[in-house]
Amino acid sequence: ATVIVCFDVFPDRQNIFPSARLKRAISSNQRSVCSEMDRNSGKVTGGDEAKKLPSPVFRFDDGETDHQDETDHQGRIRSFPHERGNWASFLYIDYKECDGWQTMQDELKALLTETTSLAVEPVDEMHLSLSKTFTIQHHNIAMFVQQLRSRLCHQRPFRLLFGGMQVYVNEERTRTFLGVRVMPHSCPPLEAIVSELDESMRDYRLPVFYETRSFHVSILWCLGDREKEMSEQLEPLRRVFERVYEEEFCDMSRPVRTLSMKCGNKSFVFELAPKHTRPRAGGAGGPVSFHVSILWCLGDREKEMSEQLEPLRRVFEQVYEDELCDMSRPVRTVTLKCGGESYPFLLAPHF
Repeated sequence: ATVIVCFDVFPDRQNIFPSARLKRAISSNQRSVCSEMDRNSGKVTGGDEAKKLPSPVFRFDDGETDHQDETDHQGRIRSFPHERGNWASFLYIDYKECDGWQTMQDELKALLTETTSLAVEPVDEMHLSLSKTFTIQHHNIAMFVQQLRSRLCHQRPFRLLFGGMQVYVNEERTRTFLGVRVMPHSCPPLEAIVSELDESMRDYRLPVFYETRSFHVSILWCLGDREKEMSEQLEPLRRVFERVYEEEFCDMSRPVRTLSMKCGNKSFVFELAPKHTRPRAGGAGGPVSFHVSILWCLGDREKEMSEQLEPLRRVFEQVYEDELCDMSRPVRTVTLKCGGESYPFLLAPHF
């Protein structure tokens, strides 16, 4: 048998064990052990029972733990087994600090708790997912994040409008979610971002996002496949949503300026490009250009006024952000002007 004695050496404490003293200690212990060995049998004869040295244990702490207690996760089950060195990750738009979303969550939970037997729980950190949950090896994280920054740096801030409720069940059908859908005409910026993310996913052989997408913010969840029971409550839930969303519109639909990535116990934030850094697309964008006219002057002064579009645009963006709630309030009537008479037409209730 061979016994190896090792010590950690600290740069500032290299003389903690003087060499001569160390040699004497090892030599003394070696003679003591050898005197007790039966050279014929190779067994320890001294003492009642042989004591085995423990095998050395080497630990590399990568910031993760493979311990999973279901009581810590409210009965939730991993979608895939944990492997040391692989970090569970996903990309999303963060809404956890939004008071309007918190109000929506509280009122919807109160309704389901009062009218059903569903044991719903609030989603702790409300968000809009932009990727599936995937695992990435620890040594690839820095390069992957750098690539995402490069791909996303040209994406400009945008605003999302929401319209209605929907029930979702995860792929394993172990949990049911109540979510708020993004309205279809607000989806193009999300589609563009997901396309960029999917390219990076393919480069690292990671799963791309769903082909059939339903962008949403999950509000509540419960264990098991409870899609049928929760779907039966969609109409009263929708009424609560419409009321709260109208009251909290400015907070819930504020501009999206950052994207986030959760990677194990680390978080990364991706700043979207300021509006003035994005090249302007040429052309009118289509045969019809809906607009609100603000100013006018006599004569054909298109060239002179067009030269001032850049500073005018900066003023517009500043004022529009300050006055968003007033300038983009819901349109409830359409008006017909007929000579000196006006005829308003009341639109159907919102959503």
